[in-house]
Amino acid sequence: MPAPVPYFQVVREMKNAFNYRLCLVTHARQHGIKAAARAFRTTLRTARKWLRRYQSQGLTGLQELSRAPRSCPHKVGGELAQKVVELRRQLPTFLAPSVSSASGISRSATWPSNAFCVSTA
Repeated sequence: MPAPVPYFQVVREMKNAFNYRLCLVTHARQHGIKAAARAFRTTLRTARKWLRRYQSQGLTGLQELSRAPRSCPHKVGGELAQKVVELRRQLPTFLAPSVSSASGISRSATWPSNAFCVSTA
């Protein structure tokens, strides 16, 4: 008989691991956390995490949480953001140093990676 596949390997390949987590929690409630961790080949910490989420939030606690950052510390906002966006549209082939020297805006504000953190509000 082949060895069971570890929890993290199974979950990583799933699009939605909700049902698998529900099975883990159900097993933990019936047989205990150690037995569930052993059966699903995961750590006690992971089994406890999902059981606690289920106990505190119900079925919604078993869904995947967003991994997106809650803030962007180098975010550029307001008029400066609008100016950078407009300059980058007008001069798409210019690099950050060129846009920076042409506009008087710091290089870090004009760098392409900051385009994802620009606040247009």
